[in-house]
Amino acid sequence: MSALHSCSDPDCRGEQMHVIGSVTARAEPEPPKGVRRPLDDYPTPDWVIRAIAPHVAGQTVLDPCCGAGAILDVFAERGATVGGIEFSEVRAAEATAKGHHVRVGNALDVEWPEADLIITNPPYSLAQEFAEKAIRSVKPGGTVALLLRLGFLESKKRIGFHRAHGSSVYVLASRPSFTSNGKSDKTPYGWFLWGAKHSRTLYFLDAVDPGRKSRTPVATIETKPIPGAEGFHATSDGKIVTTWRRYREGKTVVAIPDGEPREVAAYDRKSTKGEPTPYRSVMIRWDNGKRKPAYVHHLVALAFLGPKPDGDEVLHGAKGSTCNDADNLRYGSPDENSDEIARRRGDDWYRARGKCPPRFAGGGGDAEPVELPAEETGGAFDDLLEAGE
Repeated sequence: MSALHSCSDPDCRGEQMHVIGSVTARAEPEPPKGVRRPLDDYPTPDWVIRAIAPHVAGQTVLDPCCGAGAILDVFAERGATVGGIEFSEVRAAEATAKGHHVRVGNALDVEWPEADLIITNPPYSLAQEFAEKAIRSVKPGGTVALLLRLGFLESKKRIGFHRAHGSSVYVLASRPSFTSNGKSDKTPYGWFLWGAKHSRTLYFLDAVDPGRKSRTPVATIETKPIPGAEGFHATSDGKIVTTWRRYREGKTVVAIPDGEPREVAAYDRKSTKGEPTPYRSVMIRWDNGKRKPAYVHHLVALAFLGPKPDGDEVLHGAKGSTCNDADNLRYGSPDENSDEIARRRGDDWYRARGKCPPRFAGGGGDAEPVELPAEETGGAFDDLLEAGE
């Protein structure tokens, strides 16, 4: 994929180079401004590949424009069987040296091996040709993923293609740099996905180029599996996602945990006494086959903190009881939990129940009720505050 050498983006800085996720420096000199590299040799940045990797799956992965194997590296690391096709013998040799099986040839002229996932960064001038061949070549039920300029949605010549082949588009939050100097062009990019699970839907990927400073920092969201619940994961920002998907085999509906991650809908859950709580729950399918509700903060703690010690409870921190971020949770004793709950409750909570706030009575949430005259409830409470008793 070509990339111009000018950079008008105010977030782009020439000195921000050679960091994790950027394109590594090359031995060959950069061509003059406005001149494309031979064979459109613009490797895909690692962060761009890792941004889409959680949203696609396949036991066998093919990159028909694999270059030196940047995409194959990521999916081999994730346990897939990978293979590629590359026009340049030099780049093919680099990918082969990493242990990848690569065939040398023009991808549009040779037959592609079967794969569950065909993913590539094709020459933009041949993007539609690659998309059409990938859709024809992918295994039934598989996925095609192409990194393209968002302008691929435009032009009259592609209207018929888009109508016939609806795609999901995953928009990158920042413009990738395809050169070792850290500069990007003026074009936004996204991953275009075709397949049974993808149909005319727009998504936004939070990942940004780690080699460029963003004026609006995007928090890195970490995802971890929930022990004992295959196909369910917790995120560091307090959400529960699942990869379970269903498909039909003849007259049978089969569920397997290798689908596209989607958030599990949470709902308000009441206490055993029927009172509203600030805690939300989700339905979880555990490995023993049972479906049970579970508090979101319990699941996030289990994924990020590990199993809860005997006798402990999940405590919320300074961000409050409605924030289930992983860094806002910790394990502690029931007494610590009660003290934290009491501190988080405002005076209005105690006032509504005719109780004295702990900061006055020196006790917890079970402080003795304060008898207030019915006609002067508010005034008596305000007098108590002013007296500081």
